Amino acid sequence: MTLPASHMPIDPEARSLSTRQLLTRLIETVSLLVAKEVELARAEFKADLKTELRTVTLLCVAAVLAVFGVSMILVAAVFTIAA
Repeated sequence: MTLPASHMPIDPEARSLSTRQLLTRLIETVSLLVAKEVELARAEFKADLKTELRTVTLLCVAAVLAVFGVSMILVAAVFTIAA
């Protein structure tokens, strides 16, 4: 029975490296990947935070306008009763 052949091309330079060198290269690559992922997560968090702050700001403006609107309705009701 034959083993399935790997479809990934093997770097000729990697074949000549020792196990220690390969592990070092692997650790460096993983460290770089983790650093990039953390950087991406921070960027996404900042973008989400900006969106959430914009939403909260708009909700506060809507609440102030709603209070103002209710006040105007009450003033109109008082003027209607007074007349």
